[in-house]
Amino acid sequence: MSDTQLEKCTLMFPQERNVHGKIFGGYLMRLAYELGFTNARLFTRQPVRFLSLDKIAFARPVPIGSILKLRSTVMHTTASAISPSLVHVGVEANVVDVSTGSEQTTNDFRFTWAVDNPLARRVVPRTYEESMYWLEAKRSLNAIPLP
Repeated sequence: MSDTQLEKCTLMFPQERNVHGKIFGGYLMRLAYELGFTNARLFTRQPVRFLSLDKIAFARPVPIGSILKLRSTVMHTTASAISPSLVHVGVEANVVDVSTGSEQTTNDFRFTWAVDNPLARRVVPRTYEESMYWLEAKRSLNAIPLP
């Protein structure tokens, strides 16, 4: 799993603010979607199509002028009746404190993409933490309703 990580850092500008003077949640969702899509596409090496947004959490507001670090990980892959392959990707958004280097998680997103061909690659957790994410993703994929 750790080999599938992809990161993006970006500065939060005022044109993306909401009425409360923080970064608009829809903009954060867009950034997460773009990074998750890119990661799924790079991992599968095939075209992918969006299937579902499985989880979204807004833990803290993102201040204007802050540096946002988005980290994407392929958490699970499987086959199903919906598609020959499903790819579950998690994206975590953290605000970085420049003076200390510490990070605070602000948002957590989980996306699922479908692939029209079987995958040659699978995701395998190496650590206990990765195993918990892998299991969470497996449960999420099992909960997708069949057509």
